Amino acid sequence: MASGTASFRAPGMFGCEFCPKALPTKGSLNRHRNTHIRPYKCDICQSGFALRSDLRRHEGKHGSVDPQYMCKWPKCDFRGSARKDNLLRHMKKMHSEVVPTDEEDTCNATLLRDAYDEAVENRKESEKSLTILRLVQDGNITSLELLLHEGGNVMETTDTGKTALHIAAFNGHLKIVELLLNMNIEHNAKDSDGRSALHEAARGGNSQIFRELIAAGLDLFDRNNNGEDPLCEACRNGHRDLVQEILGMETQPWSRNDSILSLSPLTLYSIYNHNIDDGKADRLRRGIKLAIENGHRAITEAILFQYLDSNRTFLEYALKKAASLGDYQLVVSILQRKDRLRLRVCFRALRLAAVHRDSPIMDTLFEEAIRPKIGADMKELHILLLRVAACDNDDIVRFLIEKGANLNYQSGRHRFTPLHIASSHGKLTIVATLLEAGAHVDLSSYKGTALSMAIVRGNKEVSALLVEAGADINVSVKYGGTILQEATRRGYKEFIELLIEKGAEINAPGSHRSGTALQEAVKKGDKEIIESLIERGAEINAPSSQYAGTALQEAVKKGDKELIELLIEKGAEINAPANNGSSTALQEAIKREHKEIIESFIEKKAKVNAPANYHSGTALQEAVRRGSESIIAQLIQHGADVNAPENPGSPWDPNPGVAIQEAVKHGDQTIVDMLLLAGADANTPANKNRGTPLQEAVRNDNEYTVKQLIDLGVDVNASAVDSSNHSWRSNCNPEIAIREAVKKGNQKILEMLTRAGAVDPKKS
Repeated sequence: MASGTASFRAPGMFGCEFCPKALPTKGSLNRHRNTHIRPYKCDICQSGFALRSDLRRHEGKHGSVDPQYMCKWPKCDFRGSARKDNLLRHMKKMHSEVVPTDEEDTCNATLLRDAYDEAVENRKESEKSLTILRLVQDGNITSLELLLHEGGNVMETTDTGKTALHIAAFNGHLKIVELLLNMNIEHNAKDSDGRSALHEAARGGNSQIFRELIAAGLDLFDRNNNGEDPLCEACRNGHRDLVQEILGMETQPWSRNDSILSLSPLTLYSIYNHNIDDGKADRLRRGIKLAIENGHRAITEAILFQYLDSNRTFLEYALKKAASLGDYQLVVSILQRKDRLRLRVCFRALRLAAVHRDSPIMDTLFEEAIRPKIGADMKELHILLLRVAACDNDDIVRFLIEKGANLNYQSGRHRFTPLHIASSHGKLTIVATLLEAGAHVDLSSYKGTALSMAIVRGNKEVSALLVEAGADINVSVKYGGTILQEATRRGYKEFIELLIEKGAEINAPGSHRSGTALQEAVKKGDKEIIESLIERGAEINAPSSQYAGTALQEAVKKGDKELIELLIEKGAEINAPANNGSSTALQEAIKREHKEIIESFIEKKAKVNAPANYHSGTALQEAVRRGSESIIAQLIQHGADVNAPENPGSPWDPNPGVAIQEAVKHGDQTIVDMLLLAGADANTPANKNRGTPLQEAVRNDNEYTVKQLIDLGVDVNASAVDSSNHSWRSNCNPEIAIREAVKKGNQKILEMLTRAGAVDPKKS
């Protein structure tokens, strides 16, 4: 009977004794087996590898001198690879071109192959020239001295710029370092990453070599291309003794009475605490960061507690870093000096731990540091809950609630609760968490309830959740309308349906910030919402407000003929009066020159003589302003009052004047004749927006119209009106006719006015 663990393999396949896999040849089996046994071992760290090339690449981390395969393509910044197949893969990916012809494709492939062959050949040549560096790496000082005696090139470098001194310093070959320092070579040479031999000694943790290099004049504070000095290298690689030695070298050995102290770091830590400049602070912060990130807690503790004597700035920095990286033991160690930690930093560390949902650290921070600091007064905890309500981490919210934070705490003069803040920022999961924990859904703040704040910020998912939780849906939004009106303004169809189902008042009146729900839907132009609101009983002829016209007036502003027809079919009143939010439907159509809509309204008996208002002149005045002859003719034919009074309108956007004034001002003689023929009063007096017809004609140098008006017997001495309402506004109206003619310098008009009896009161 076959074993239960036997593998079923096809005939001719070779099975692996370490796993069920079967391979077709012995060679492929041997290569696969190497992935299990990893026969190629690193002499330094004993790591195993399946391929020799993988071992070589790994040895580069330990200062190996083996050259890399470097890309020879022009201006390529590829940093090299220990494997030539990786180089080839890089070149095909980065330097192959998509070309239209086979000939160009062949040319590109040839260029790639030539560059690749050159890279392989260069690597072979580099290997031949690295004899001295290999001897240095192996620590073979006897052979090295012999080769140097015979004239060997001690200035050889690897393809990353490392010298023999770099390699010896990293690999811990003290005798070779001493030999090289006594030779005429550049001690401060740097590799392509900006590292000196001192960096390499720190990276390798070789204290004695480090001291030798310092004695030879290398700079203890020298930085590489990443701004890291030897201290950073020692911290990263976990060399605690060397870290302490470096810090001891930096310390100024003076007490307060200037007596010389021992160089031992243990006697100097408290002094250093009072003498940390910005440069030292930056270096120490980098060192602490690298030590924590690489799991070297002993180094971090040595720097913090011995060297820095628990300096608060660095303790707080390390606490936040340890909390963010989940180093529980270091957090516990730092909290032994909790009296030096500020509460806000403990809160920050708590939030960082919460990002990674690190419950042990969160609990320890709270119980060991935060609770003792806040004592019986929980106000600080309540405020922290307010702050985290705007974040995306519901774990910290739950944690604070469990620890006693008040869900309904209202802060300061704005009276915001955590639910207000989460709703305003659209934090759906936080809102859900707060509601589940029992947060009051309808507490009012300076900006309204949570629901009103959510809808104003466009957070419809949060708004829907609040409605489902029982929020009052008929509250008004600050600086806005009701919840339904705001939802309609934004076009939230599903949410509108939800609000109506929950009993939202569909016909709530408009305000100075919002129209009714239907008016807002028309302004949005969403026919589906409009039809839904009408079907559910929305009042089509709800009066206009300061913010919006009637539904029909708003549809006219959009120029949507289909929507206009729909509203009229549903009973919209064409002649609804104007208000602060809009002109009449006909006036709005004329202002926008929608001819088909105008004709339709006139056919449906729209009032052509609706009075001018704050937003508009009469229908005829607006048509004259726009020079629409056909519309003017239609309006006159249907009884438009050519002498209807004007309304000044806004000082910043004035309305047109009386029809004849407006026509003369714009110099359209055909329209002037049409109006005069229809009975327009040529003696219309000046007003805030316009001069008399004669004054406007003189200002325009319109000799024909001036003569025409004089022939009609207009008052050539009619008074002018100053249009300015304030001292800082200039007058935009013309002066009296004779004075306007003198200003323009038109002699012919001046003579006509003089013959007609015009005089300037100031000169008489």
